Amino acid sequence: MYNVCKPKSEILKKYISEFTLLKKENFKPINYLAFPHNNSAIVFLSKATVSYNDYKITVSQNPNNVQSVVALGKYLHPLHLFYSDAVDEICINFTPTGLNYFFKQNFKQIAGKPIQFVNNEIWTNFSKQLFNYPKQERIELLEKFLLSQLQEKDLSIIEQLTNILTNDLTIKVKDLALKTNLSPRTINRLFHTYLGRSPSAFKKIQRFRNAIEMKNNHNSLTEISLLNEYYDSAHFNHEFQELTNTNPTSFFNQVSKVGDEKFSYIFM
Repeated sequence: MYNVCKPKSEILKKYISEFTLLKKENFKPINYLAFPHNNSAIVFLSKATVSYNDYKITVSQNPNNVQSVVALGKYLHPLHLFYSDAVDEICINFTPTGLNYFFKQNFKQIAGKPIQFVNNEIWTNFSKQLFNYPKQERIELLEKFLLSQLQEKDLSIIEQLTNILTNDLTIKVKDLALKTNLSPRTINRLFHTYLGRSPSAFKKIQRFRNAIEMKNNHNSLTEISLLNEYYDSAHFNHEFQELTNTNPTSFFNQVSKVGDEKFSYIFM
C-alpha cells in the first residue's frame, strides 16, 4: 500500500520519523481504519479531491485539482480512509513536536483538527512543483524544501514534558508540575498548543502505541496490560474501546502490518 523511507538528512531525522508514498502500481480501492498517534503528518496530493466527514477521509482523482496540502493532526478516535483511485501522494510523518519546527504557526493552528487543509502559500506553491519531477527525485526535492522551512524555535520545555510522560506513564499532571516547576495550567496549555491534546490524552495514546509495539514482539495481552501501566483489565479494555472502537483481543486479531515499518491498520 505504501512505500516507506527514512529521511537522509541528519537534521530532518530529529523532526521526521519517515516519508510514505502511496503505491499506484496494480492499484485497487483501499478502505481501512487508522488509529490515534501522538505523531502528526502533512500530506501532499496531486490531481486529487480530499473530503472529510465524521472521521472518514475520502480521496479520489480530480484532474482539475492541481494540488492539495493536508495536515493530519489531532484525532482520538479511528480515522476511516477510503482511496477510490490511485493518486500521487507523499506523506511526511513528524515526531510529536516535529511539525512545529516547519511553520511560524504552532501545531494547534496547523493541525488542531483531525484533518485540515494547509493554508500556506509557500507550501501550496511547492506542492504544485513537487509532482512535476520524476518519482525518484521527489524525496530529495522534499528534503531540500523542508530544510529551507526550518524555523528557529525553542521547544525544550514541551519536549522535556513529553519525554517525562513517555518514560513514566503513571505520573499525574500535578506531580509533573512539581518536577518541572511549572503550573498544571501551563503544562496543559503547552500540550494543547504544541501537540493539540491534553497530557492525559498523550499518555493514553502512548500506552496504546506501546501496546501495539509489544504485541508485534509477541507479548501476551496480560503482559502488555501490566507493562503499560494499565490499572487492570477493565482499564485496558476501556482505553482500547475509546481509541479503536473495539476491544484489545478483537483489535489484534484484525490488525494488519503495512510496509517495512509496523503501521497498524484494519482493512474494511
